[in-house]
Amino acid sequence: MAKYIRRVVVDSADTGVRTYSDLDFYNLLNVFGDSRFKKIIAVHLKMLKHKTRLLQLLKILIEGI
Repeated sequence: MAKYIRRVVVDSADTGVRTYSDLDFYNLLNVFGDSRFKKIIAVHLKMLKHKTRLLQLLKILIEGI
């Protein structure tokens, strides 16, 4: 998960979006601390679970048509 978040923050291909160097990213994590980083990961995992479930339901709906 940390690798994924790092990729999003550091290697963003979107124009006009601020990205961070590797060092900046790790400094940012250090500033956040363990507790806040764990909260960020928990929220992100929850969103991914909802997305996965939504895609499953859409597949069932489409196949049922």
